[in-house]
Amino acid sequence: ACAGHAIGAAVTFTGPRGEAVAGICDRIGGVIAARPDRPPPAGAGGPPPGPDRPPPPEAVAACAGKAAGAAVTFTGPRGD
Repeated sequence: ACAGHAIGAAVTFTGPRGEAVAGICDRIGGVIAARPDRPPPAGAGGPPPGPDRPPPPEAVAACAGKAAGAAVTFTGPRGD
């Protein structure tokens, strides 16, 4: 979603349940990626990754060898 966009750009991306999510491009784990423009509701799996919290290794591994914008599925650290 952030390919060709600067940090702080507003974007829309597809969430894990197929829903459209309004997001902001941010530096996440050393790369520019989209994050929701507001934190998820309580009980929704915790805060999104941020500058001090990189994405889980499962997310990084799922994208290995994929082009920017490719859809991937992975099992997160909590089994979701």
